[in-house]
Amino acid sequence: MRVALMMVLFLLMPLASGWNAVPGDDFQATAPAEHLLVLNEGVWTSSQWEILREEGIHPLRNIRADALLVWADENRVTWPSWVSVASAEMAEFRAPLAAEATTQHYRILLEPRLPQSGIEAVQSSLAAHGLPIHSASLDVGGSLPGSFTVHVPDAITLQPLLKIDGVLWIEPVLTTKARNAQASALLEAGTLDHHPFWSLGLNASGVVLGVADSGIDADHACFRNATSSTSPHAESGAAYPAVGIFGEEHRKILHLNSSVDGNDTPGHSDYRHGTHVIGSLACHHVDNYRQGQAPSNGSTLAHGSTVVIQDIVSADGWAPPPVDQLLWESSSHGGVIHSNSWGDDTTAYTERTGRFDAYAKAMPWSVAFIAPGNGGEGVLEPANGRNVVAVSATTKSLDTIRWGSTAYGPTEINTDGIFLLAPGANIQSAGGDGFWDTNNANLRSSSGTSMSTPHAAGGAAIVQQLYEQGWLVPAYAPMAYQNITALQPGWAEESDVQRVLLGDGFTPSGPLIRASLAMATSPLGQDQRNGGNGGHDLHNPYDGWGLLNLSQFFDPTTISTDSSPAPDVWVHDSYRLTSSSVNDWFASNGGMEGNLSGMLDHQWNGEGAAGPFLQTGDMFSQRFTPLEGQDVKIRMAFPAQPEPAMIDDIQLRVKLEDGTVFLPDQIQNDGGPTAYFANVVDTNNTSAFPSSNETTVGLNIPWEELNGSSYIDVEVVARFVQPGGNQGAVGLDGDAVGFALVVKGVDRDSADYLDDDDDGVVNIEDNCPAEDARLDDHDNDGCLDDDDQDAIPNLFDDCPSEDAKGFDQNEDGCLDDSDGDTVSDNIDACETPDLTWPVNGTGCYPLDQVPMLTVLLAPEPSAVLDGEIIVAWAVDDGDNDGYEVAVEFISQQESRITLLSCVYRAQEAGSGQCQWTLPDEFPPFYKAGERYALEITMQTTNRSPAAEDFVFRLNASHDLLIPLEKKTDTIAPSTDQGGDGPGIFVFIGLGLLAGMLVTKWLSGPRDDEWEEREPPPPFALRKETTHHSRGLVEENE
Repeated sequence: MRVALMMVLFLLMPLASGWNAVPGDDFQATAPAEHLLVLNEGVWTSSQWEILREEGIHPLRNIRADALLVWADENRVTWPSWVSVASAEMAEFRAPLAAEATTQHYRILLEPRLPQSGIEAVQSSLAAHGLPIHSASLDVGGSLPGSFTVHVPDAITLQPLLKIDGVLWIEPVLTTKARNAQASALLEAGTLDHHPFWSLGLNASGVVLGVADSGIDADHACFRNATSSTSPHAESGAAYPAVGIFGEEHRKILHLNSSVDGNDTPGHSDYRHGTHVIGSLACHHVDNYRQGQAPSNGSTLAHGSTVVIQDIVSADGWAPPPVDQLLWESSSHGGVIHSNSWGDDTTAYTERTGRFDAYAKAMPWSVAFIAPGNGGEGVLEPANGRNVVAVSATTKSLDTIRWGSTAYGPTEINTDGIFLLAPGANIQSAGGDGFWDTNNANLRSSSGTSMSTPHAAGGAAIVQQLYEQGWLVPAYAPMAYQNITALQPGWAEESDVQRVLLGDGFTPSGPLIRASLAMATSPLGQDQRNGGNGGHDLHNPYDGWGLLNLSQFFDPTTISTDSSPAPDVWVHDSYRLTSSSVNDWFASNGGMEGNLSGMLDHQWNGEGAAGPFLQTGDMFSQRFTPLEGQDVKIRMAFPAQPEPAMIDDIQLRVKLEDGTVFLPDQIQNDGGPTAYFANVVDTNNTSAFPSSNETTVGLNIPWEELNGSSYIDVEVVARFVQPGGNQGAVGLDGDAVGFALVVKGVDRDSADYLDDDDDGVVNIEDNCPAEDARLDDHDNDGCLDDDDQDAIPNLFDDCPSEDAKGFDQNEDGCLDDSDGDTVSDNIDACETPDLTWPVNGTGCYPLDQVPMLTVLLAPEPSAVLDGEIIVAWAVDDGDNDGYEVAVEFISQQESRITLLSCVYRAQEAGSGQCQWTLPDEFPPFYKAGERYALEITMQTTNRSPAAEDFVFRLNASHDLLIPLEKKTDTIAPSTDQGGDGPGIFVFIGLGLLAGMLVTKWLSGPRDDEWEEREPPPPFALRKETTHHSRGLVEENE
C-alpha cells in the first residue's frame, strides 16, 4: 500500500542472484502493491527492467531517472541488492478550472503497464467503495494509462480512491467546448498583401489535412466541387450535385466522417464553428479554382490542400471519440497535420492529452495543432500536451500584438505551453447556413485561438509541402531541374527565375514540422514580447517561439535560377523513410483496429529510416561549415512519452573550434548565448544543467559570437531515455527516440566534414579523401602512411625506408636497378651490361688508371751485349689492377727480328727486372755485327669493359752489338761429304727447321699479339711471379 515505507536494504546475506533479504524483525510482508525502487547508483535501463520482470516484478514507470515505480504480484521479502525501497506518492485529483455542479462522472486513470492483477485489484477496491464502473478504456499499452469511468455523488467520495495502489490520477469528465471568440488573417511574410509562396505554387497542394470540429456546410463556395448544381463538374449522381461526391476526385473534401453527425447543423452546440474553422484551414473559393483566378473571397494560405473532416458534435453536444481514433483515421488517408479547436476547461494533463501525445509517439508522422483557449492565463487541455502545437492568437496589423483574451502559459510542469502565435482577430472565413443546397458563399468574422490554430496548421501544411516536393532536402540529396512555369499557378506573373533544383522529397515527421515551425517565426517587439516583459529568450510562455512567419525559415524571394532554393538550410529527420513511404509503413504497422492498439502490437525499431534512434548515453554529432557573415540558428525536436512517463532528457549543444560550448535557453542580457568551456563545465551534469522538459529547443548564435570558428559541432545527447518493455523500439513501449534537427546559416552540402572514404578522417583534414587509410595511418592525415615519401604506401612498399620517387617504374617502392649491377638507378651513371665485372659506387666499371713505368737499369746505347745484362724498371699502378711488362732485343734491320725477350706480370705496383748472360743465351742463329734495340712495352692486364686500351712502348736503348766471337761457333757446312751428294740439302733442311724453332722460341708478344690467356679478375689485388720466354722474371715486394 502507499504508506510511508522506507526500507534501506543491507547486504547481509547476498544471494547468488544479487537479491537480499530485508532485515529486521518488524518487517511485514507486503500484499501485491506498488513499490518505489531507487537505484543505489546510475539510472534505470530497459535491461534492468527485464531483470525485474524475470523475478515477477512489473515495472510501471520512472518517476526519476534513478527511481522506478513497480508492481509486485506476490508478497516479497527480498529485493535487488542494488536498490533501496522508498514510499510512493499518492494519486492526485486533477480539478477543472471551475466546479461544474452537474459533474458526477469521473475518470480514474490507472498506472501505465499495470498488470492484470493490478487492474483487478483496483476493480476490487472500487467495488469495496460501492463504485460501479460505468465504462473502461483498457485498449492501451506502453506509457499510455488505461482508465475506468465511475459515477459518484460528489468529489469528496473520491478521496479514499486516491490511496488505492494502481491509481494514477482522477479527473472529472467535462463538457467539451469550442474555443471561439474572434479570428485573424494568416500572413506569409510579415506583410498584408504579398503572397510569395502562392506565386510558386506553394499552397499545400498534395497535402492532406485532418480536422475535427462541429461539422461542415459542404455546399459553401470554399468547399463544394462545382459552382452550381448544373455547371460543369457538378455530379448528377450525388445527393447534392454541386457538393459532389467526397473522395480522391473531389477538389477539397477527401473524406467526411459522419458517424456522430453529418453537417454543421443549426441548433447544435457551436453551430457554424466547424465551417469557419475548416474555411480558415483550407478554403479555396470555387470560382477562383474553376476559373484559374488568384485566390480570394476567404481563400487561405493552404487553399491547395484536401481535408479529412470529422464531425464530433451531435444533438447532445460535443461527443469526441478517443482522439487516437480521430488521428488514426486521418493517418489512414495520408494526413500528417490535424487541427483541433476544442477541448475541456481544465489546465490539468488529462487522459485525452495523453492520447494525443501517445499517438504522436507511436505514429511519428503525425502532429496535432490545438487551440489553447481564450481565458488568458492557463493552457487548456489537450493543448498542454508534450508533442502538440498550441497556437495562441494575435491581432492583424503590421504592429502585431497578442490578442487580449488569448491563452498563455506556463503549463503545470512549467513548460511554455504555447508553441507559437498566429493571427486571430476578426478573421473572415466561411459562414455556414446549415443547408447543402443553397450553394452559399457567405463569410463571417470570428476571433480566438479556434481561428489562429487552423491558420497555423495551414502554415505547417506549406512546410510539409516544401519537404514533400523537394524544395527542402537533406544534405547531398539528388536533385533535378524543374521549370518554374510548371510549378506556378496559371494566374501568377512570370517569374525571373526560369528553373530550380528540387529533390525527390519525403514526408516530414511531426518533430521535423515542429522544429521547422520553431524556425519559421518572428519575435514580437520588445514592448509586447513575453507578456510585455521583453527579453531575448527565443521562446516564452506568452508567445512560444513567436509569430508564424514562413519566410524566416524559407524565403521564396531569394531563389535564383538553376540553384537549390535553400542551400543554407540543413535538415535531419531520424524518421525519414529511405526505402518506403509513410503509407507503406502505416499499412504494415498501423493495425486494423482504427486506434493506437494496432501500433502497440507492432513495435518498430526504426528499420528503414534514416535514424539514429538514441538510447540512454548515445550521442549524435554533426560538423558544419558556417556561412560568412550569417547567424547560425538551430532547432531540435523529439517526441515524448505521454504522462506519467518522464520526458526524455535529450540535450542539444553546440561546440566551436576553440572549445566554446553553447546550450539552449542560456541567454545573456544582450541576447547572445552564454559561452561555456568544455574543459571547465560538465554539460552532462543534470544538477547544473537540468532538463527543461521542452520537446522543441533551439539556439541562435550571432556571427560575431562564432569567434572566427571554421566549423561548429552540433550534438544531440541522450542523457536519459525512458526505459520500456521493448528494447530498441521507438514507440510507446520502447527505449529509443528519434529527433529532428534544422540548422540555418551553414553550407548545407559542404563536404568539408564528411568522411567520403570512411577512414575516420574528415575530408577537410584528409590529404587523401578518396583513400581509405584505416589500415595504416598513424599520423591521422587520411593517407596510408608512406614513411619514405615515395608515393608508395608502406603497406605496398618493399623498401619502406627508401625514397624511390622518380626511379621506380614497377612501383614496388624500391629504387630500380635497370642494368642489374646492384647500383640503383638514382646514382647509377653507367650502363653496365656485362655483369661478370664488378662496378664502383656510381654503377660504372672502375676507370683503369694507366700504369707508369720508369726504367731503372738498361744497357747504354751502342753497348756490346756481352756478360751479365740486366734490364730493371719500376711501375706505378694507381689502381693495382695488374699489368704486364715485355722487354725485347729487336733487330734494327728491316727484318725486325726479336733476338731475346722477357715478359713480366704483376698485380700491384712495384719493380722488376730481366737478366741474361750473354752471349751464352743468344739463340743458335743470329747475325753478329748487326745492331739491336732494347724495347720495353707495358699494358694493363685488366680485361674489363672499362679497361684502358693503351700500350706503353719505350725504346730504352739502341745500336746494341753482339760479340763477333760468337760467330765462330756458328755451325758451318761439312766438307767431308763428296761432290754433289745430298749433304748440302740435309744441312739446308736442318737449318730451316732450326730457324723455325728459334723463331717460335724467340717469338714474344707484340702490340697486337699478346698471349691469349684467361685474364685475372679485374681490380683485385694479387701477387705472382712468372717465368716466361727466356730470362728470369721477378717481382719485388
